[in-house]
Amino acid sequence: MEKITLLLAVLLAFSNVKASHFMGGEITWVCIKDVADPDFGKYIFTMKIYQDCDGIDFPFSSQNLTVHNNPSLTTISLNFADTNDISASGVAGSLPCYDCDNQPAGSVGAIKEWIYISDPIISPGTPPVGGWHFTWGTCCRSGAITNILTPSSADWTLRAVMYPYIATSGIIFPNGNICFDSSPIFKEQAKSILCTGYPFSYSHLAFDVELDSLSYSWTEPLEDNFAYDPNNPSAIALPFVAPYTFNSPIPGNPILNSNNGEISFNSNTAGYFVTAVKVSAYKCDQIVAEVFREVQVVLQSCGNLPNGQPNSPPVITAPIGTQTWITTLNPSTGLPSYETTVNAGETIDFSITASDADININNVLQDISLEVEGGQLDANFALSSMANFNITGSSPGNASGEFNWVTDCSHTAASLDSTCQRTTNLFTFNLKSYDDFCPANGIVIATISIYIEPQLFQPPPDFRCVTKDENGEIIVTWEHLPDANQSTVYSVFGADNIGGPYNVLATVPFPSNSLTSSSISSSINYFYMQVESLCADASFNSDTIMPIEYAINSYNIDCWDDLDGRIAVNMMSNVIAPLTYILDGVPNLLPYPVDSV
Repeated sequence: MEKITLLLAVLLAFSNVKASHFMGGEITWVCIKDVADPDFGKYIFTMKIYQDCDGIDFPFSSQNLTVHNNPSLTTISLNFADTNDISASGVAGSLPCYDCDNQPAGSVGAIKEWIYISDPIISPGTPPVGGWHFTWGTCCRSGAITNILTPSSADWTLRAVMYPYIATSGIIFPNGNICFDSSPIFKEQAKSILCTGYPFSYSHLAFDVELDSLSYSWTEPLEDNFAYDPNNPSAIALPFVAPYTFNSPIPGNPILNSNNGEISFNSNTAGYFVTAVKVSAYKCDQIVAEVFREVQVVLQSCGNLPNGQPNSPPVITAPIGTQTWITTLNPSTGLPSYETTVNAGETIDFSITASDADININNVLQDISLEVEGGQLDANFALSSMANFNITGSSPGNASGEFNWVTDCSHTAASLDSTCQRTTNLFTFNLKSYDDFCPANGIVIATISIYIEPQLFQPPPDFRCVTKDENGEIIVTWEHLPDANQSTVYSVFGADNIGGPYNVLATVPFPSNSLTSSSISSSINYFYMQVESLCADASFNSDTIMPIEYAINSYNIDCWDDLDGRIAVNMMSNVIAPLTYILDGVPNLLPYPVDSV
């Protein structure tokens, strides 16, 4: 009997430890689109899990995603990749900041991120209308959770959904066992341990490498993965305790901005709160992906500073630069977010400063960190030119930095082809500053929204040459500008006289960089070009060029019977000296008008 009692006590102790370790997570995927990559056309799936370090660790072994609605692929193996201690650090106040190595049993504050990544895989077939669903879950949730019923008996499930896309051509993607689209990813770390008593705003900062249009919404956190029904995921939704609901899961009047994902609230109530956010990705108004991030937010009273006042987060100035910024104050918190609109080709350059007058228990001003986060700052995900942020000054109580980004046509909402590869021109960044107060840093996040519109004016094409041979065939050549794309169209104009009138002789789509025609009138002696694209309307005119007219005569070019051969180029008109004749890359060094080799 003593052995049975001991065994039961051990099992209960194990259950209590395990019950408190899950704090959230997400599932995302990347489509390998580089045709030079040996794994072109395959997917790589990533799962991140957030763990309270007071609980037991997650496994270091591989884990299996469950795949729903795809009979050819029922599981995806995820290899253990890494762990990161993402706990706060700093100077102790009423309590210290704990990390995963020193957190006492029964306390909170230390968080570990677990990362699992698949090998490149093929997902056969095409998703049904309801999409392929990817799920993973296990036991258990913390019994201390405030906003759901019977949390100690609740399990949890992470999920993501990949939908089919119907192109204007009628082709349904993905198909042919070739991947089509990457899901949104989250560029901001999950915020789990926060202090009560001051307004707070943050964004999960989803980023889509294809620039699909993103929409944020609250969603239901889920129960047991084994009961997941892709046709009705809500069947295992967690029941909330009034007054909390899945779309109002935190005290303090939480507000979620559906466009930029900013979440704002001002809570004086402590507790453990389960939250879940869905990010939906749309391509040409068709939903192509849904990713879900669940985060258990712990709100706690963090104590006071030596002066008896609660700690306050730093204050960030509005962006100061050449752009005009619109400031919007959140109705829930009064905290600002900033928005600007620029035209492709503009350089976005602004400075920001964070300051904090609070003094820590060591009687010195707090150390202030200042960061900017966003997909365009990441070399792995940035579209075209990267944005940059550099710290320009740092001292106790202050930090300043400079943001710089040279925009171009690839950042606009231009649709490049029939599959509508890009559908948004909104780029979102987080301005973030935090102090070193413990047990949880005071943190402030301001959302920056930048819209990239088409150019006001497009530069003229790089017009190179017009030649006319003795048979009347005309060849027009040009080079592409760096931001030319599938929407670029070149127009060639011609006239008998330099003063005009000029008429359109031909329009040529990208990627061609030449026009050959025998039907252009022999009286046309003057040519210029324009270019237009979805990035801008018609460009300025290029320089006007007269054709080079020539005839070529040759004999015995094989040098048969050891006799010399001859190639003669007869410049018929419009000869501008000096010029050089080149044969097989070798220039004729004799001076003009010697025209033979």
